[in-house]
Amino acid sequence: MVGTLERKKELTRASNWYILTSIVLYLITVFISSTGGTTAGVSGGLPSWILLTAILVSIGLWFVGLRYYAFSKGYSGAWSALGLLSIFGLIILVLMPNKFIVRAQPVVDPNSNYPRPDLE
Repeated sequence: MVGTLERKKELTRASNWYILTSIVLYLITVFISSTGGTTAGVSGGLPSWILLTAILVSIGLWFVGLRYYAFSKGYSGAWSALGLLSIFGLIILVLMPNKFIVRAQPVVDPNSNYPRPDLE
């Protein structure tokens, strides 16, 4: 994949946000459910469908984050299927070589006789 440095930073930022949000949401859901917060009849308890929805949203954010991370490394978004391996899938993606090629702007001396790309 060829792109600009700004695009690579944008993809990396998006992947970090999605992955971190999914992990935090999942940990909050697990904490609430482990402390008995799923009992709907008890005051202060959450219905289990809310926690299930939060877990499903967390899983969706996880796959979107891995998709953006695969894009930021220059791979197809299909590599986000490694998310099925949980943290091991993320580790595999991290260890894969970077194929993203940053297209640099040509360095042109304004006083040279060569054609300037911004004037064409």
